[in-house]
Amino acid sequence: MPLRVFTGDENGRIKAVNFELPRKGKGKVMIPASANVTTVTENPSAGAVQRMAVGKSSDERMLLGVSRASGSTAVYFIDPDKDELELQSEWKESRFKKSEDAFVGLAMSSSGVYTCTSRGILSLQPFSTSTPLRTTSLPTRLKDFQLSPSATHFAYGGDEVDLSVWDAERAFSAPIEISEEALKKKRKSRKDKVKLLHGEVWRARNVPHDFLDLRQPVHVTSLTFLRHGAVEDSHKIIVTGSLSGAVRLYDIRVQDRPVQDWATLCKDGGGVKHVQCGMHEHQVIVTDARCKVYAIDCRTGRPTYSYGDITGAVVSVAPLAREHFASVSLDRYIRLHSAPALLSTTTGNQTKRGTVVHKEYLKGTPTAVVWDGIDHISKAISEGKARRERERDDEREEVEDIWDNMQVLDDEPALDDISADASASSLSSESDSETDEEEKRPPKRKKTQKR
Repeated sequence: MPLRVFTGDENGRIKAVNFELPRKGKGKVMIPASANVTTVTENPSAGAVQRMAVGKSSDERMLLGVSRASGSTAVYFIDPDKDELELQSEWKESRFKKSEDAFVGLAMSSSGVYTCTSRGILSLQPFSTSTPLRTTSLPTRLKDFQLSPSATHFAYGGDEVDLSVWDAERAFSAPIEISEEALKKKRKSRKDKVKLLHGEVWRARNVPHDFLDLRQPVHVTSLTFLRHGAVEDSHKIIVTGSLSGAVRLYDIRVQDRPVQDWATLCKDGGGVKHVQCGMHEHQVIVTDARCKVYAIDCRTGRPTYSYGDITGAVVSVAPLAREHFASVSLDRYIRLHSAPALLSTTTGNQTKRGTVVHKEYLKGTPTAVVWDGIDHISKAISEGKARRERERDDEREEVEDIWDNMQVLDDEPALDDISADASASSLSSESDSETDEEEKRPPKRKKTQKR
């Protein structure tokens, strides 16, 4: 079974791409990887697809969310077996201005669908029609918005907007009025700290000045939560990329400045375009504006391997199952990459390298890619095991039916009787044979005496 992803392009089309991994055919001949592209929806009037996300409904059905340049967001049911989408709901952000706004974030949780624009318009659209839309305002000039894997917190960053982490529930609640005396105590206790907004739980401080003692500009282009570890702690470790080419690792439990700052990782690449948490622990996929893709180890900050044969800047990355991820780039290609697991220690050399397994040309410049969330390979393996188990059960039932339907003789002769009958029959057969021989013999002539 294939690995399936959905892509969106600048013309508003959504396509399903099914990747077949390399496999052995007849005669142990390797069959190369392949891809099948199917257009599932077309909506050119709604504008380019800007963000895509996958989630689950209350009845465990897979959902696909799509935000477009016109300010509309649609949610579709994903068919697990066919390349088809069924529209579940669609709405338009009333405060969205097409000339000034763009969607920088789209995420789905059990509470509903989160959308965030570059002007800081944050909305939560519940799945239930009886629950009203919830909105709030964030700082403007945002570049990226991400919901934590636990769906309890979210983070954002942008142009002169440093990384900030918020409580997802408190962000939509009204601030609690406190007395003037309590406010004075709070200001005194937080005199040397950054004043946080209502719902904000942590905010990063800018890195120290450069060697000329000049302030370094803040420009967060992309961010991702590291999903590994306990789910309740999934919002505490964050990786960001900046326009200056720096990749920074933050741990909000330790300090408000990055615990690791790899300032020169993409310095010559025109800045970081996209960062994405990989499928393996300590692994992050980083792309720049000059067609380079790296898999870095967060323990050291060094690229473990890079990917060639890319002629356009990668704009979106989707981690998949089975040590793979997909990427779409401005050269109109979608690529399937292999991503071997990192070593357990940082002292050894990485022997396994990532490669571009397959690439497929797409008509139209892609803008986003997302995995459908279904591990079709594991599903096929489990279904094969279940089928073989059913076949074994059927064979056992057939054998049991044969034994159950066998005729059983109730009056079985004793062994002594059987031996006696056998001896008697043998004696009778011997006597009969002797009689036959006597009958066949010619009669004897009588001897005459000579006188």
